[in-house]
Amino acid sequence: MKLSKRLNKIVYMADKCDRIIDVGTDHAYIPEAIIKRNISKKVIGTEINQKPFLKAKEYVSMKNLDDSIEIRKGDGLHVIDGDELKVVIVAGMGGLLINRIIKENLSKFQDNDIIITQPMNAVDKNRKFLNENNFEIIDEILCKEDHHYYSIIKAKYRRGYKSSQNDIQYITNEILFKKRDTYIEEFINKKIEKNNIIIENIKKNSSNIIKVKELEKINKMLKELLNKYEFKVYS
Repeated sequence: MKLSKRLNKIVYMADKCDRIIDVGTDHAYIPEAIIKRNISKKVIGTEINQKPFLKAKEYVSMKNLDDSIEIRKGDGLHVIDGDELKVVIVAGMGGLLINRIIKENLSKFQDNDIIITQPMNAVDKNRKFLNENNFEIIDEILCKEDHHYYSIIKAKYRRGYKSSQNDIQYITNEILFKKRDTYIEEFINKKIEKNNIIIENIKKNSSNIIKVKELEKINKMLKELLNKYEFKVYS
């Protein structure tokens, strides 16, 4: 089984440890890759829906990985005990759903537990939620697959952690600029271009000056970040 670029990047972000949790495991491809790459000795995959749950169990058995991969049926982390957490992957679903899954199980997290999220949307809301709930974002990478960009976020739980992030850090992550991520220049310029199109449409079809000013402010801050790290501004 060959992983997609997105799944491959998610696995790449996982730290070596004794146990990894994969929430919404689907076909159990991520658990399989984790075991085969010797990243962890044990993976617990959770799946809320009966059909994918059965498919995942069947796939694990077919690959003779029953001793190292366990598939549990249930909602998010509700079927995981607190002492089983170390590295948690919550990927391939909406940012608000990811937030809900974490929020309902916050009491299970202990200092230095790692969570890797890959929101399909509402990435800014996922970053903000993490920072406001004792998670320090320690790394992030961008993945481009089929013309779509995916943010893969790695955060560490630190009880009492207070974020000093400003609004622009929820829209993007300065870590991506500092590490000169492969896709950051292209991604940010496309975001600016998209905002410009929205601005023009608003000006033509409505008088929502507040929204125009908000988008213009965001574009200004994004261009400042590109300039700060000596990336090219396309427009």
